[in-house]
Amino acid sequence: MSEEFSASLKYDLASQDKANEALQTVTSENLSNTNFEVQFSVDGQFLLASIKAKSSELLQEGLNAVYPVIDKVF
Repeated sequence: MSEEFSASLKYDLASQDKANEALQTVTSENLSNTNFEVQFSVDGQFLLASIKAKSSELLQEGLNAVYPVIDKVF
């Protein structure tokens, strides 16, 4: 049985318009690869990031890839 590791991140961008703009920015980056999967979405004023990987090390790799992209929208 294979385990899956995941992380969910939630960023408050203060308005739905800013969240939608941020979503366009972050989705223009193709972060998913064979080691991890990243999905972005918006819930109201929040930008959500979901990361899934097959190991904790690969999950950390995914987190390390997401943080610089998120920094672009702040």
